[in-house]
Amino acid sequence: MSPATSAPLADSSRGPGARGRARAAASTLVFGAVTAFTATAGFYGMFTLLTPWDDEGYMLVSLRAFMRGGRLYDEVYSQYGPFWFEAMGSLFGLLGLDITHDNGRLVSLAVWTLTALLCGIAAARAARSVLAGVLVQLLVFRVVWPSMAFEPMHPGGLTCLLLACLALTPLLPPRRAPLQGVLQGALAAALLLVKVNVGVFAALALATGAIPSLIAARQRWLSAFLTVAGALLPFALMASELDQPWARAYALLGALGILGVALVLARNSDATPAARYLAGLGAGALAVGAAIVLIVLGSGSSGSALVEAVLLAPLRQASALTYPPQVPDFVLAIVVPTFVACVLCLWRARRTREPGVGRADLALALARLAAAVALVLSVTGALEPYWPGGFWLAGLAWVAAWRPHGVDDSPALATMRRLVPPLAVLQVLHAYPVAGSQVAWGSFLLVLVGFVCGLDGARQLVAWERSRGGRFSGSRPWPAVVAGTVALALVAGSFGAPLASLWRLHRQLPRLALPGTKLLHVMPDQGQDLHELVKRLRAGCETFVTLPGLNSLYLWTRLEPPTGLNATTWMFLFDAALQERIVARLETIERLCLVRQPELVDSWARSRPLPERPLLDYLQSRFQLHERVGVYELWVRRPAEQSREGK
Repeated sequence: MSPATSAPLADSSRGPGARGRARAAASTLVFGAVTAFTATAGFYGMFTLLTPWDDEGYMLVSLRAFMRGGRLYDEVYSQYGPFWFEAMGSLFGLLGLDITHDNGRLVSLAVWTLTALLCGIAAARAARSVLAGVLVQLLVFRVVWPSMAFEPMHPGGLTCLLLACLALTPLLPPRRAPLQGVLQGALAAALLLVKVNVGVFAALALATGAIPSLIAARQRWLSAFLTVAGALLPFALMASELDQPWARAYALLGALGILGVALVLARNSDATPAARYLAGLGAGALAVGAAIVLIVLGSGSSGSALVEAVLLAPLRQASALTYPPQVPDFVLAIVVPTFVACVLCLWRARRTREPGVGRADLALALARLAAAVALVLSVTGALEPYWPGGFWLAGLAWVAAWRPHGVDDSPALATMRRLVPPLAVLQVLHAYPVAGSQVAWGSFLLVLVGFVCGLDGARQLVAWERSRGGRFSGSRPWPAVVAGTVALALVAGSFGAPLASLWRLHRQLPRLALPGTKLLHVMPDQGQDLHELVKRLRAGCETFVTLPGLNSLYLWTRLEPPTGLNATTWMFLFDAALQERIVARLETIERLCLVRQPELVDSWARSRPLPERPLLDYLQSRFQLHERVGVYELWVRRPAEQSREGK
């Protein structure tokens, strides 16, 4: 939908008149209603599932230890950067929230709801259309909705919110390029200090978006370097896995996607001063990054532990745990021709210069609209099981980076065109090395890419139709409004069946009713097992350890963990020195128990043997099975004589 063919969005530049205030109020009400709807849908999804792998408990227990004064990375283990702890700790502290599953899920719900809302606002302002904005808001939420309950409190939620904030920065006035750079640099630094890989992808995307300005400043060597770096990054990231077909296909998907976007951006120069923008980018990143680091160092963390956790440990993540994405067989058959089409379009653009809107513009407009529809259907999983949901059409991002012939960009749309395509296509790499919910997190920005494609297609179609003296592109653009309304009805309707199912399930299932879980409903057998296990742990144990990490049990039993060194797959993540520290602490606890979940151990191991390290050896040699509680095993320490015989 184009500015000329969509419902108008209130624009503050029009002045404070009564009509402008009425439009602003109407826009607020519409977005408010849609946000209430997404929050409701998210609530039933968030509170009708308890996943067995318990990343949620890991993050809650670590956050609680940090808020109690534990030294992050020295005394409190985490794979994630300090900004998540600082942001969540401040939020829970300011709101006076206890660290519980209910509160954590409500905060996570707010994060995801706000992420979709910000994407919707960015689209609405770029298109000057409330209808376009709420459509994007619903589509973004539709992408992340299925995975929300899998990873409550996961730092991935905060990274997606920060990415949505990045997508909003083009709304700044065009003369505020340095301020825009400062804000974007600040957000990139925050991302880097939540998940370093996501931050690196965002930083490279921002640099790629500056290619038009660099070319205008006659710094083609730097733009060429950024293009090559982006194309090589996926292969460098997955270097250890490139003997696997999925890794080669995945790396090629990312490489050709970012290469196509960079080549298209390089065809146009930009009057925005590159030096001022890049200076602002660096200043914002340096200031915010330094503030985050100083805060965590001021709370007692050591510099060496911070560097190890934020920069070095992520380099070993793939060797500790890899869940590769299931790359469909058809991906290469789509990615390669899409890139070839990009190259052919660039070649043709260099050879032809049409002075006005020509016949080819009709075909190009329809192609852009088709790209928008294909991206949305692919990302949202609307065609499953025939076409798996995900980022498999990310190679089309170059279409959004290409300004259509015969129409002019507003400053906000021009900036969005430079920012969103590289940002979206690089975030596709978020799903490596663990491709669970990360597939959705690496996909949602492609909704904005599809929005830009659709907006361009509609504007180009209007320009073509006007050039032929058409009647449908006048002041009352009812065809576009009808089309947008139908699309909105279809998207909203797609929530109907799954939301009704979740609502019924939530009403039918019993509450878990453990401490801090008044809102959470789970399967009866799952709840019964957990209640029995919690009862036995409270009665017979001073504290306990778990294999693998089942850290929610500490919150439900209200027993303190032996140390602040907790994680889900500690068997692979903790090195020998760290495990020795834990063993030394366990030796001082008299009534220590062990909780095992054998099926979950096998799931995490993925047919690999567990590393023979001190903590695992200690648990295997010093504990014996006491009883089984559903899928769980409760082990107690062997008598000293038996332990010596076992050795």
